[in-house]
Amino acid sequence: MPIILIGLGPEVDMEALQQIGTATGGKAYAAREAGDVRGVLVDAVIQRRCRPNC
Repeated sequence: MPIILIGLGPEVDMEALQQIGTATGGKAYAAREAGDVRGVLVDAVIQRRCRPNC
């Protein structure tokens, strides 16, 4: 099952999130600032709907 991960804040361990995303066929995102959350969520929803052929 693909897992979509969203790391919040400047201290996100993107390497760990990307490893999980890759292992599950999902994707990892970073929202380092509050303003990033909207774009990250929109892209995550789009990725979820088009999997596995994105």
